[in-house]
Amino acid sequence: MELMLAANPAVLATVRDDGSPHTVAVWFDWVEDRVLLNMDVNRKRLRYVEANPAASITILDGENWLRQLTVRGPISLEPDEGLVTVDRLAHRYMGREYPVRDRPRVTAWLQPEHWFLWDARGRV
Repeated sequence: MELMLAANPAVLATVRDDGSPHTVAVWFDWVEDRVLLNMDVNRKRLRYVEANPAASITILDGENWLRQLTVRGPISLEPDEGLVTVDRLAHRYMGREYPVRDRPRVTAWLQPEHWFLWDARGRV
């Protein structure tokens, strides 16, 4: 669980219209038993989630990439009014507010349905 609490690197997987996977590096946070994400309204990943909310995120241990956590579940969306969510994530990863202020964004919540922790060192 500590992998969720730190600003570790993560990769979000969504499903394209043709059923193939789409992956992208993302910022995330763990808030009240859900994974918090944020998307620019012009990103393809947003269109994919709108069409099919099934997703997974793999969080890599920033100190040891051989240790990782994958969380799978549906994503729900809501407007990021005032860029509150993206600022939260920017502070977590960059220590300051998000620099692009003129483009609308969407808050995305991944609701965990399945977890898998992998540690190549055998300490799961």
